[in-house]
Amino acid sequence: MHTRLDALEAMFGVPAFALHRADLHQLLTDSVQDAELRTGHRVLNIAQRPDGRATVTYERPDGESTATAEVTADLVVAADGLHSTIRTTLLPAYPGPAYAGYVVWRGIVPAERAAALEQHAVTETWGRGQRFGIVPLTDGRTYWFAAASAPAGTHTDDELAGLQTRYRDWHRPIPELLAATPPAAVLRHDIYYLRQPLPTYVANRVALLGDAAHAMTPDLGQGACLALEDAATLAGFAREPDIDAALRRYDHARRPRTQRLVRESARIGRIAAWSHPAAAAFRNALVSLIPARRYLRSSADTYAWTPPPDPDAIPAER
Repeated sequence: MHTRLDALEAMFGVPAFALHRADLHQLLTDSVQDAELRTGHRVLNIAQRPDGRATVTYERPDGESTATAEVTADLVVAADGLHSTIRTTLLPAYPGPAYAGYVVWRGIVPAERAAALEQHAVTETWGRGQRFGIVPLTDGRTYWFAAASAPAGTHTDDELAGLQTRYRDWHRPIPELLAATPPAAVLRHDIYYLRQPLPTYVANRVALLGDAAHAMTPDLGQGACLALEDAATLAGFAREPDIDAALRRYDHARRPRTQRLVRESARIGRIAAWSHPAAAAFRNALVSLIPARRYLRSSADTYAWTPPPDPDAIPAER
């Protein structure tokens, strides 16, 4: 299936960019004003107070050792990821993340090496039980990812050399990209997600956000995007004087969309991972018959999102 990026841009009316995650982090932190950022801390516990506020206990770096401290706030945003300590404390009966059935490797090819490969298109290639994707970045580097069906905790030694063997017969420039990748630039992760949806994203004055609330597989490429949507929604609602009402609105606004996309991403991942020859052949034939325009239309519900209206901008009912 082939489509052009300008068709996607025309559909949504905005340009598209491919950024390294670290660059996005830098853009966000550079834009923060009137706030104190503390890094390298680890949350240990969270406790609800009788007055409705929440107290967070955490470890902070202190030279060669760590020190424990507390902070109490009117609102705590728990954005502590897939293995969220705060989610476990608030929802102890929740079963936790589920393994998606595959391993992912990710790597970056430096700009000077990527230039010789002349890879200008975003591509994803599906095989039987394994995949390979290529994304040229705006700064000249090239990002790639590889996925393979495997039990959790396996392939721990199958890093760059193993990948070069695994994909040596795949089409260009996949072998060349792997050969141009520095070994230190390769990451490997077993893929977990929150298969069972949470009953709520809010507990008193604590709001779960991002992977802590709805960790998803990377098959839609929307994990970080949904976290940014969460943040924009919560920031808009948090301007209301009634924090509890704002959190109820946040939970009501975010759970349906995020949990639906978690299910959809996992479904796509399962189909892409089919390894039986007959199943893979059926999948490939079906995908090849889907017109690009229809594919773009079906993607609109994933990519098209508008923040909820600002409560201050909504006229009061007469």
